[in-house]
Amino acid sequence: FWCASATAQVVDWDGSINVVEVDYEGLERTDRPWLVNLLNLTLPTAFSKAEVELLRRKISTLDVFSRVNYRVDKIVGSDFKLTFLVEEKWTTIPVIRGAYGGGTPLRVLGGYDIHTFGKRIIVGAEGRKYGDSPTGYVAYLRAPYIARGNYYLGLEAWRDYRERATYDQDLEQEGTLKNNLVRLRGQLLNKTGYERKGTRPLWWGLDLTFRKHLKQAIYQPAEDSSVLAYEARRPDAGENVAFVYPTVLYDDVDIDNIQMKGFRSILRIGAVVDQNATYPQGDFEQFYFSRLGGGYYLAWHYYLSAANRSAYDSQTFLGGLDSVRGIPDGALRGTKATYTNLEVRRIFARYRYLWLQHVVFTDAGAAANEWGQLKDNRASSVGTGIRFAIPQVHRLSLRIDYAWSLDGSGSQGISAGLNQFFQPYRPL
Repeated sequence: FWCASATAQVVDWDGSINVVEVDYEGLERTDRPWLVNLLNLTLPTAFSKAEVELLRRKISTLDVFSRVNYRVDKIVGSDFKLTFLVEEKWTTIPVIRGAYGGGTPLRVLGGYDIHTFGKRIIVGAEGRKYGDSPTGYVAYLRAPYIARGNYYLGLEAWRDYRERATYDQDLEQEGTLKNNLVRLRGQLLNKTGYERKGTRPLWWGLDLTFRKHLKQAIYQPAEDSSVLAYEARRPDAGENVAFVYPTVLYDDVDIDNIQMKGFRSILRIGAVVDQNATYPQGDFEQFYFSRLGGGYYLAWHYYLSAANRSAYDSQTFLGGLDSVRGIPDGALRGTKATYTNLEVRRIFARYRYLWLQHVVFTDAGAAANEWGQLKDNRASSVGTGIRFAIPQVHRLSLRIDYAWSLDGSGSQGISAGLNQFFQPYRPL
């Protein structure tokens, strides 16, 4: 950037000003040339206050700064310097998670960094152990700002020993399903030219998953269970399965530390190819965040999936681990599934290194192998929780939730983990 040498004077302004220099104070881990290239500013140029605020929001939404402000200095004559004042977050995050008290016990240990090389590249790995199955693992990479933010790349490699408890309509355990497979996933998205409110929120691309079942999944009936065989096909040992999803993504979420505003929609409609045939399959996911006033925020999540393939790896499993709190993980399952989560959040205490957020929520979901059976295979719950967030660290928030079922079963549960229960940009 061209730099004028003169005595700077902090100014306020109306209308537009001629900005001849842009600078950034507070960059330590962030790669300055990468940030300059991402913002792609042509100088000199005229800026209104609204345009500077839009640029500030774009920097804040990178989600690697706990604070982003700006200052305008008059250099000489009608020339001005715009300086962004940032405070970086710590972005290397441990992953420690567990699920007990309903369904298959789960222990997760790992970590990730969302700002590898100072260029907003996400690299992470986890070990996952379900029940008494061997420990599986996953390594992944996300590059959401390739070519000045015009491309998104995601890669995952799994060694999966997933174990699931299965249940009847009364939430009595029928058995346990254990798989043994390798899974590879790749995503490539391209930002379109569609513009809204100064941003380009619409993406399109392809999501590919390849699974190789090293052994046929094992079904073990529970003691005294009358269900001696699993209702869906279990792919044979050595069988390969490919999931091919053309994808459309709309994303206009603004991020201001742990608060969000806007919505994000993901539509994937494609096909699954196995040794028998090709089957249509797809899903839709929606996030919405809004400020309600009085310090309250609304957070809403919705998910819908549908498959025509009668195999367990095309089923969706619902429960307290990641969909409907207060019921055992895997309590509902089927090739047709839908669930929703609604939370009202409020930060009730702010300290320099700790924010406390209270949450009340309701979850509901249904899953079955036929659309007409959804009404007979559903569950809902309500609950409350608290978040202990460290604003200087990327999404480091300890979550504790207590939920109880509304279906009369008496099911309830406490879940704890890092980060919000649902979030639009979870690493996995």
